[in-house]
Amino acid sequence: MYKITWSIAARNDNILNIEDPLHGGTIEKMVYYQMYSKILDELNGETMSDYFDFYFQESPLNKNCWIFLDNDSKEDFLDWCQDEGILPSLKEIHSGETIDEKIKREEKERFDRLKQKQFIEIQRKKLGEKKKRSEINSEFNKRKQMLLTVDNLKEKLKSETDPNKIQKLTLKLEKTIKLLNTSV
Repeated sequence: MYKITWSIAARNDNILNIEDPLHGGTIEKMVYYQMYSKILDELNGETMSDYFDFYFQESPLNKNCWIFLDNDSKEDFLDWCQDEGILPSLKEIHSGETIDEKIKREEKERFDRLKQKQFIEIQRKKLGEKKKRSEINSEFNKRKQMLLTVDNLKEKLKSETDPNKIQKLTLKLEKTIKLLNTSV
């Protein structure tokens, strides 16, 4: 039934453009490969779904353009791209910020709150509340350590490829961020 692997499609001079799963426009084949090589290299014919023509078909309007067979194949390809980290999730796209951008924004908000706490510390110091100052310094140091932990976890996430470790690191990161948010 299916017979075109990516290596065959890549050498086929009649395939010039391929439909993009995200915006629906077409992209030149080699540019497409640069963007989606991680997935296209998997279309090697090992299983029924590992064929180029499992997802794509020749466009009836332009024989040099290949489009998705249907919405299901497009969604499957898009999900695969998201699973491989090639594309952000639709939730991220619709929200207007990626997970990294959200984390950075939340860190900035926490930092701003910390700056406000430092201002309060100065005011309390002026009033002679040494005990309060000590408590605030302790809180500030704890939060600073938690922010360093968040940074370390993010760095580990960037370099990790094992899905199980990624899931564990993500959970640790979410718990640390939650703890930061609740201790403000």
